[in-house]
Amino acid sequence: MAAAKQPADAFVYIKSYMKNMPLEDIGPALLEEISTMIWMTAPWRWTLGSLPATTVTSATQNYTITTPSDCLYVQDGYIADGDKVFRNLKIEPTLPSDVKVVGNVSRIAYLGSNSYRTFPKSGTMPSSPTQQMILRYKKTAPSITNQTQYTAGALVMDDEWFWVFSAGVLWKAYLWGDDGRAGGVTLGANGQPQYTGQLGVFRDGLRIMSEKEKLPLLEPDDLINPKDPKK
Repeated sequence: MAAAKQPADAFVYIKSYMKNMPLEDIGPALLEEISTMIWMTAPWRWTLGSLPATTVTSATQNYTITTPSDCLYVQDGYIADGDKVFRNLKIEPTLPSDVKVVGNVSRIAYLGSNSYRTFPKSGTMPSSPTQQMILRYKKTAPSITNQTQYTAGALVMDDEWFWVFSAGVLWKAYLWGDDGRAGGVTLGANGQPQYTGQLGVFRDGLRIMSEKEKLPLLEPDDLINPKDPKK
């Protein structure tokens, strides 16, 4: 696995389809739009980071956790004591400042500036073993500029998936050129989206990525309630 391709390498592929269109005029914006679309489609492993394990302390609702500058939002988390996972943490957009409820922590919200709030407020915690919150976060997508479009590895994702990125760039280029080959999306009788043209090629590439990357990456429910092989 490697990330060595330059974002602008996609233009080498699509120019044979777009003839002599001056794609460089919209280059960085087009490349960044597809890069961000792929980035936000799923919790790809290269888009996630880990926060420092944080001990759950007695009678506490607010926690300070050193948060990297590239944190976009909290992706998932659970509480463990070093021997087992107790429960998943439900990620909330925000929580009240005074919950008036004491119990086992089950929810957490990132408030920004290294500040986190839990629900309920923790009760009296055992001194040993300590319970810790284990959190992962979604990183901010890379910015594609006039300079970084020629930077190897700027996309972060593995080069093995560069063909999906190129398929997306071609779709956007078709849209920009008002080319019918761009395709579109409609809702089928079952309410599911149906994609056509180059958009369909791009969306199918994302589907293949999701299958091969074996999403979701973490299934805490299986850790909390391991399946009994005898059943």
